[in-house]
Amino acid sequence: MQHTDLDEWDDVDDFWADPRAGELIEQAEEIQRLGGHDAALELLDRAIVIGSADAGYAMAARAMSFYQLGRPGDARAELEALRKHRPFSAIAFHLAAEAAEMNGDERLALRWFDMALSRCADQMGLGERSEAEMAGQVAMLVLGRRRVRRSLGLPPDDLDRAGTAEPKVQNPAYSGSLPPGVATSTSLVRVLFWPRDQIRPAAARWPTLVQETDIDMVTGQRELENRRIVAEDGARIVMVPLTVESLTEFATRAGGNPLSARTRSKALEERFERGDGISWPPGRNAQCWCGSAVKYKKCCGAIQSSSTSTSGLSVSTAQANDSTSPPN
Repeated sequence: MQHTDLDEWDDVDDFWADPRAGELIEQAEEIQRLGGHDAALELLDRAIVIGSADAGYAMAARAMSFYQLGRPGDARAELEALRKHRPFSAIAFHLAAEAAEMNGDERLALRWFDMALSRCADQMGLGERSEAEMAGQVAMLVLGRRRVRRSLGLPPDDLDRAGTAEPKVQNPAYSGSLPPGVATSTSLVRVLFWPRDQIRPAAARWPTLVQETDIDMVTGQRELENRRIVAEDGARIVMVPLTVESLTEFATRAGGNPLSARTRSKALEERFERGDGISWPPGRNAQCWCGSAVKYKKCCGAIQSSSTSTSGLSVSTAQANDSTSPPN
């Protein structure tokens, strides 16, 4: 992956409390992805010295590098320092949970997921953030917490069970709209979708199939529907990208019609089986699933739902029309 110049991040000022710290953290994260963890640590140190509210995030990012450098003791020490740091940051706590989980420290990860959710509740209770603003982050935290608890073999608790139906169907690959109660906590939902650069070409090729060409609307609806499935049903989601060329090729080879849901469902199966799926949600600092080449946290991960309920930290997001089907 090539290094991304800081000048390309036109939303640094919007995401970070202090743009100077934000620039250092952004650069450190790019270097981390290239494996330059020692250099990343130096940049993160400089971000912490600035002393803004972003320092907590920089500390969590330092823990990530320590883990990757094979220094788990230093990583845990950094996370302990973060626990004592003020002001508390739910975003920093979320990154700390992901760092611990990615490196097999699952019990510590669970602790950080719980602390992050607690901080979200505090922010809403104090009126610092609205429920609509927090819904996306809470949904991702609940998903991560459930994932870690399942990996640890812990029985479902009230938060795990919230909105989750009894298992009915295992690993469905949907060829039409999602029937109520099909997705469950044991389901793997495979979703065929058009990446951003394919939405308008697909609409031009098959206008009766792809009727909406507002790219942000299409990807936003898909993101919100994914969150709803996770929050209400506890299912796992894998996004399977489709292009105009790949669908045309498959339909020709299989003797099918691209306008047929059956043909698209078979295309989904083939692409999924050969490993083309993208786990949802991606990591906050990973590239967004939609194909924008922007970090998830600054792309679809930043989308706010228009209808949310976060009482008891149970999130239900707005439902998109027929969005758990092959691309339409």
